[in-house]
Amino acid sequence: MVSSTGIGLSISAISENMQQVLIYVLVSMIPMTLLSGMTTPVANMPQVLQAFTYIDPMRFAIDAVRRIYLEGATLFDVRWDFLPMFLIGAVTIPAAGWLFRHKTT
Repeated sequence: MVSSTGIGLSISAISENMQQVLIYVLVSMIPMTLLSGMTTPVANMPQVLQAFTYIDPMRFAIDAVRRIYLEGATLFDVRWDFLPMFLIGAVTIPAAGWLFRHKTT
């Protein structure tokens, strides 16, 4: 949730109005969903697209949920899926704060 919040705050920081937010979310969510591994397994994607999936927090969230439900993994087993999501949040939340502070309207 931290990484998704950071991405959402970053989008809202660069947007001038609600219509821009809706367009930015639409343009960013479709590739994020397609690259997350929900519709197509990441292992079946070309190598270039597999590299892009590492900046997608949905990839790690879906991997954790899939492992918990299908394999019966514990929180200890999926702990490494939380690290990239935390790192993405650690970058996007301060970036969103900086963008809000330096926004010239």
